[in-house]
Amino acid sequence: MRLPIGACVVACVACQPSPDPAEYQRLVAVEQRILELQQRVAELESGAARQFIETEVLSSKLSDSIEFSPSTSGYGSLYTPSGTFLVSLDKIEPYADGQKLTFRIGNPQAVAYGHPTLKIKWGRRRPTVTAGDASQLFEDWRASLRSKDQVLSSDLRAGAWNTITTTVSPATGEDVGHVEFAMDVSNVSMLKR
Repeated sequence: MRLPIGACVVACVACQPSPDPAEYQRLVAVEQRILELQQRVAELESGAARQFIETEVLSSKLSDSIEFSPSTSGYGSLYTPSGTFLVSLDKIEPYADGQKLTFRIGNPQAVAYGHPTLKIKWGRRRPTVTAGDASQLFEDWRASLRSKDQVLSSDLRAGAWNTITTTVSPATGEDVGHVEFAMDVSNVSMLKR
């Protein structure tokens, strides 16, 4: 005699012991706790990602170079491993076959910096671009910038504005529509007491 499969399944299920209500409640509580922890992990991961992005944005604002145009007024903050400086481009004037750039560098620290190296980039104004051609035009413009490093023969005095001039050549007035200023300051001197 053959029993149908459905009858066998019903018989097997009927033979299973009924679950203990206390055990069932414990399992439900554990599953609930797992769901809560999974949600908390997701929140922490999201917060960590947001914090990373905010840190990147903040560090990008702490610039190791400053950009100027002939119409720029005021000063910008220059961040170096040795300290923060205030820099303004005071004047651009023709000089021989180039342009003479006059910078004012504010050293708010209580230390002098000996013979810093100026790192200047210059070129035509940044192009106005549309979304479609932005990447290539910007790359071409960046590649067209010229650069110059100049070790200063003087120190940056402590707690003072220091006037520095440098000449970029060959350059016309249009060729200095964009100026970038960076500086390497590794020689620090302090007064002995």
